[in-house]
Amino acid sequence: MDNKKIKKDNGRRQYKQINVCFDIYARFFTMNNTIKCSSQVRSRLITAIVVILIFVVSFVIGAVSIIRIGNTTLDGNVTEVTGVLTKYDKEENDFVIRINDVDGTYNASPLINALKDKLGSDVAAEEYAENLAGKLITFYIPQHPSSTNNVWILGLKVDEDIAIDYTTLIPKLQQTNKTTTTALVVCAVVFAVVACALIIAYTRQSPQKTYVLSEKFAEFLANQQPTYANKNKTMPVILIVEGVVFLLSVLACVICENFVSEKVSDIMYTVSGIYMLAVVASAIVMYVILKNKTRQMYKDNYPFDSTDFCLLPVGKKMKKEFIEHMKAFRATNPDLYTDGGNLYDLLFTDHGVEVYSIDEENESEDFDQDDEQPFFDNKNSDEEYHAKNITYGRTPELTLTYDQLNFEALPYFNVANKPIVVVIKSRLDPNTVSLPDDFQNDIHLHLDGDLLSTLSTYNVRVERLELILGDLPTLLTQNAHTRMKFTKIPDEKEKNN
Repeated sequence: MDNKKIKKDNGRRQYKQINVCFDIYARFFTMNNTIKCSSQVRSRLITAIVVILIFVVSFVIGAVSIIRIGNTTLDGNVTEVTGVLTKYDKEENDFVIRINDVDGTYNASPLINALKDKLGSDVAAEEYAENLAGKLITFYIPQHPSSTNNVWILGLKVDEDIAIDYTTLIPKLQQTNKTTTTALVVCAVVFAVVACALIIAYTRQSPQKTYVLSEKFAEFLANQQPTYANKNKTMPVILIVEGVVFLLSVLACVICENFVSEKVSDIMYTVSGIYMLAVVASAIVMYVILKNKTRQMYKDNYPFDSTDFCLLPVGKKMKKEFIEHMKAFRATNPDLYTDGGNLYDLLFTDHGVEVYSIDEENESEDFDQDDEQPFFDNKNSDEEYHAKNITYGRTPELTLTYDQLNFEALPYFNVANKPIVVVIKSRLDPNTVSLPDDFQNDIHLHLDGDLLSTLSTYNVRVERLELILGDLPTLLTQNAHTRMKFTKIPDEKEKNN
């Protein structure tokens, strides 16, 4: 062998040893057992900021619109309009007046409100307006209305009797607009201040937060665990059918309103509203039922087989194929598991756990297109799948005894709507065990039926596991309302602050 290559390899080996020593020192004689995740607080702050800014813009637009109305419609300059009142539309609060055989529509809302104040009741004001039909009247409108499609009536004269004086009504409307504008500006300022505060809080938030690894690992695993709804599709299907029926009923209401009659549509809208309330009530009831059924399923069957975690959004055929592959793999590698803390393959044996690098497997073996068919190959889906032994012919990076591993069981309740998730975690002492430089965390494993069988086969002691599984129904009942909280670990900046 070339001397230069020998020196180079020795240098790499010494450099790796130095890194290992430095890493052990940096751990402060303990494992890291943390993970960095995107800050959920930042995402929530972004949502809150966007919503608040929408309110700010809405308040500003409202204030500007009212100011514009004050500078145009309510500037005090009016013009007279005289003609025969054709009708008063109560629903729209509009006067329809005919002038020279041409009908014009005007917004009577300010006039009707003034009549209500004058006559003392809504009914009296509306009766007065309806009795004006067929009469020759004169009303006053702004010379420069803010909108030609929405012209306000600011005063009314019947014959020679002034019913509503525009010189009195306009100042009242101006005062109302001033009060409303002030309120909108104040709200806009308050919301803007809140938005600024949230923006400052957002900038001070780190893009990533450090969490306890076992807790986030449990959250990841919980998303894969089954529920009663996964096993029994009846109730979710019922809810979907109810939702579709409700949407169809609303569509029928719209069709009836436009093509049949308003009375029929009103009846259908009422029925749809009652039905919607019934759907909401049934959804709440079904949610409670499914939650209780799921808890009972966990009491009876936890821990589940690995095939029960196949919650993939795929077709039945593909899912069946995937499960068959899993079974074949587990049959060939009955005691092989993946470490969630460091991404190593772990093989349980009589003398301890053999640790294999996943990357080493992929780099050391050449791909043989004639070896195994690609996964999910539909052309050969009917052929028998033969899994290979992952660790055959390989040398482990290290072997850890069960005493060195010192496993413990960590139960987490109500994670992602799952009653319980149990994480099997090691408690390695880096001062007594020589670990690879990228082995930063303790070993984290997901407790399922296969792992439980492996632990039993090799008589591996796991602290608290027997207590958890020994009286699981009582434990789940006691923690039925326990809310899972994730522990955030402060970074160096937060520690200094």
